[in-house]
Amino acid sequence: MQQLKIEDLQNTVLPPHLPAATELGVWKRSTGYEVVMPYRRGWVYWSSLSAGLLLLVAATVVASWLPIAGPAARVLLVVGLATLVAVHTVYLLVKIFQVRGAKIKIDMTPVTLTMTPVRPHGVQGKVRKVPLREIVDVSIDERQGICLNGVNSEVANRVWVGRGLKADDLYYLALLVGQVRTFPIPKIYAAPSRN
Repeated sequence: MQQLKIEDLQNTVLPPHLPAATELGVWKRSTGYEVVMPYRRGWVYWSSLSAGLLLLVAATVVASWLPIAGPAARVLLVVGLATLVAVHTVYLLVKIFQVRGAKIKIDMTPVTLTMTPVRPHGVQGKVRKVPLREIVDVSIDERQGICLNGVNSEVANRVWVGRGLKADDLYYLALLVGQVRTFPIPKIYAAPSRN
């Protein structure tokens, strides 16, 4: 794991081009950057879904061999479990389709980083906002992505993003976080008071 201070990222020059064979989409805006990257789930998520399917298949096989009061009861039990296997398989396929088509959009401004999961049929999922001025360093881990570490060391102040991206993409993403800190913070003008 590589740990980079936010000041070092601010002082590093951003390369003129994205890394080769990148999975990032980066657009410069007047207030910062917009980044789009693939949305990926971890092995724990996929293992739990697969384990549920395997348990249902095993229960169906065991139920077909159990001595139950009558053949009609056994058929009903096996048909019921087979239906659950079919439903769970369809659910698993839908999840695979959703994750393959999903992206994460990050709006980087000098004030906040707003991370939004975007699925093919629109925005869906938890929108997460990270105050940019509270980020003190960025950790890069090729298995988990980059971690935005906040002022406090609490879990709530550590945000992981970019799971499954290559090291070059993660480093470029970390540089963008540092570079957006150099943008001027937009001034908010108050409405004139009526006296």
